[in-house]
Amino acid sequence: MSRQTNRLTGKDHFNMQCFVRDNYAKLGLHAKEFAEVASKELGLTITGGNVQGAREVFEIPSTRAVNMAPADDLTSLRKRIEVLEQRFEVYLTGCCKEPKNGN
Repeated sequence: MSRQTNRLTGKDHFNMQCFVRDNYAKLGLHAKEFAEVASKELGLTITGGNVQGAREVFEIPSTRAVNMAPADDLTSLRKRIEVLEQRFEVYLTGCCKEPKNGN
C-alpha cells in the first residue's frame, strides 16, 4: 500500500494548519475523517497525513489515542468518585464544626 503525498502551497498549508489547530480536537474525528471535512471546508485536497503533520506542529494528541473507556470501567470510576465525595464531605463537616464551650 503506497502512501499518498499531498503538496500544498504555502498559503494553503498555513490555512490547513490553522483549520486543524482550531477544529481538530473540537470535532473529535480521526485524521482521515477530519481530512474530508477540511477538504470540503477549505476547497483543497487534504490527506490524513497533512492532518497528522499539522497536529504534530501544534502538539495536538490524536483522537485515536483518546478512546472511550468500557462501560464497566466508567461505572467503577463513578463509584470511586462517589466514595471520595462522601469522604470529602465527612472531612469538611468535621473540620467546619463550631468549637464547643466557646473554644
